[in-house]
This record gives sequence, structure tokens and C-alpha cells, in this order.
Amino acid sequence: MTAEFEAIREALWKKAEDVMVHKNRAVNTLEEAKALLASGYVGMIKMPWCGVDGCGHEAEGALDMKTLGTPAEGEKPAEGAKCAICGAPAKEIIIMSRTY
Repeated sequence: MTAEFEAIREALWKKAEDVMVHKNRAVNTLEEAKALLASGYVGMIKMPWCGVDGCGHEAEGALDMKTLGTPAEGEKPAEGAKCAICGAPAKEIIIMSRTY
């Protein structure tokens, strides 16, 4: 039975990794995010964010997406990155997705 559980665990882990690789895209601007969605992309979008709630809410409305949060592994924006919404210096990466 243990071998069967291990096989199931490995299959689930592989599927989760595939989703994270293929359904997780980074953009630098709100316009890039809109174009990505217009192309038919379905998945999570990561973009630089200044940390201001208003910018997060604006992005949610413009993209018809919800904010999932920031990366758990502590990923930070590149040095000099600007908020995808307002252009201010980015302090965080924000992850967004459509929720169903």
C-alpha cells in the first residue's frame, strides 16, 4: 500500500509543478497583463507592485482578477522595478488570478 501512496503523491506533485510552470506568467505593466489575457491565457499573473492597496484594487478591476497575495518564498521585484499599475518603485510582487 505504501508504494501506491508514494506513486499517487509523486503524480500529484508532478501535476502541481506543471501548473506552476505553465500557468504562472510574469509581466511588468498592467497593459502587458491585459494583452496576455486578451490572447486567451488562463492562469496566474505576477507583476511588480508598490504595496498600496489602491493599486491592487485597480488591477483587480482592470483585469477582472483577484489578488492571491505575494510569493511565499520571498520573491522580490528586480532592482529598479516599477509598480505595474502606478509606476512607483515596486516593493513586492503581486500574484493575481481569476477565481471561480
